Amino acid sequence: MSKLVTRIINTTPLKLVFAYNAHDKTSADFYNTLASSAPNFLDIAPVSLSTEDYASPLTWPELDSRWRARDPKLLDRYRTLIRACAGADAMLAVNGVNVHPGVLQYLGTFNAYMFNDDPEDSPWQSRILSPNFDGVFYGNISAGFQYESWGCKNAVWHPIFTVDSHFPCKEQVDSLFAKQRDIPIILGCGLDSYASYRGERLRRLSGNFPEAECYGRGWQRGLVSESTLHDLYRRTRIGWNIHRTTGPINRRMFALAAHGVLQICDNKTGLGKIFKLNEEVVGFDTIDEAIELTRYYLLHEDERLEIAKGGFARYWRDYSTTAWWNRLYQQLIQWGVEPGVSRTHRSNRKIPGRNLSSITQTSVNALKHAASRSLLAVRAAKREYAKKEQWWKIYDRVFTCETVYLSQDYTTPPSKPSEAERVRYEHLSPQQRAVRWALTQLVGSAKRMLISDPMPAFLVDLLSVDAPRELNILDLNDEDAETTYDLNISVDVANEETNLINHIKYVSTKATKGVYAFPGRKVEEVSTGRDFNGMTFGEAYWLLRNYYARVRLLRMPSPVVPWLEPADINSIGEYVVAVAEK
Repeated sequence: MSKLVTRIINTTPLKLVFAYNAHDKTSADFYNTLASSAPNFLDIAPVSLSTEDYASPLTWPELDSRWRARDPKLLDRYRTLIRACAGADAMLAVNGVNVHPGVLQYLGTFNAYMFNDDPEDSPWQSRILSPNFDGVFYGNISAGFQYESWGCKNAVWHPIFTVDSHFPCKEQVDSLFAKQRDIPIILGCGLDSYASYRGERLRRLSGNFPEAECYGRGWQRGLVSESTLHDLYRRTRIGWNIHRTTGPINRRMFALAAHGVLQICDNKTGLGKIFKLNEEVVGFDTIDEAIELTRYYLLHEDERLEIAKGGFARYWRDYSTTAWWNRLYQQLIQWGVEPGVSRTHRSNRKIPGRNLSSITQTSVNALKHAASRSLLAVRAAKREYAKKEQWWKIYDRVFTCETVYLSQDYTTPPSKPSEAERVRYEHLSPQQRAVRWALTQLVGSAKRMLISDPMPAFLVDLLSVDAPRELNILDLNDEDAETTYDLNISVDVANEETNLINHIKYVSTKATKGVYAFPGRKVEEVSTGRDFNGMTFGEAYWLLRNYYARVRLLRMPSPVVPWLEPADINSIGEYVVAVAEK
């Protein structure tokens, strides 16, 4: 994302309706504190969309059902929202819930959607709701491919919100770092609250460091309040941050930095887009890497301290509450919101009231959907139980730990891409960019890499977040035939089968390890002629086995989410991803 202009030009405050859902008093206080912390160039009007005093957000089926039935409590909240928007410039659905697309036509404002729970909650929230808004702020930096594939034209990454008053102020920098820190390592997150594979990874990491203090549901130390956890952060040298899947996306990422803790965090590629790796934060892709990095920085206090100071300074420069509001303001201005200028087509219509037929039909549909969901759940459970390798037995994801694969026992150089193709990565589809992002998680400790990609600029940009890496684009005019590399990365490399075979034969001599991504093809889709229209997982496996001793297959469950899972020769997917070693 291009840098936003930070100078405030328009002296008229931008009136923003700040619509949120609070599930308890603590979250309500948090949102109101955040709203009251806005700079004077923003006029914030908080509006709660909770259908009860405090309530969990409605899922899309629940929200749609209540909207169609004109639920009185929901309509009451919407009438409050409409009144607040009457004199406003923009409306922000802060946590992306409880705003039905049907109500947007009654607002007359620029309507922005903000969501921080991709990709887990995408199917029943952001995928359905976000395309209906004028602009989208997504908190998971790796989620942009999803929003682009859904047709969201104005979609940008925006850091998750924090409140400065919860953290040490920036003037305390000297005292914050002068004190001796007596907690070597801390982790503040649930052990088994999300998925068993996450718990397995956390157990393995913490088991290597008995001195680590772990807090949250499932840990022996149990739950602690946020304020208590922040007090512990002030005493901590190293803080772990491990996500459920893709990311990074949580407040812990900023809380650790704001408390002067050296953060060791997963999702290295995305992390490097938010903080400078090895200067403000330390990133990893596998638990083995996390263990090695933790041991290193426990023994190198001076380096740990310098990186922690860098993270602290970066938080206050770019991710503090004031910086958060400023970034939001500037983005709304870029999208065409003009403070103090009323929209010319404000709606004067009222939301229709309830009617018996809609209520009856909604109730019948709800019963049908509930019965259908129950039946599908039973069938799915039976299918999983019948599998030899159930999903709950695979305790690994590329983004949180080292990759696990299902058990298997199984040179003419290619054409040189043109210079124009090397720089035009904006023409890559969301799916093509997502798979390139996913491939970066398989790099490991490799430093010297050979990249084979018809449009390599995007992949090079992703890999460049780790400065020590030496990246080399495949150049057939290179006269040094003896040059070798730690790793070859090949993606979308050929449009003919012969060229593809020649390419693999060639690059396999340049590096003992290769990471490949081929367009996928189902078994029944027969390849005809010389044109290359993709391959099956089985074809990819056996082709690579001609040149490598070990081949491991992976797939992306969603083509626009850069998240890899183990695969075998019978898998299907838009891309075949493989790791091959001599």
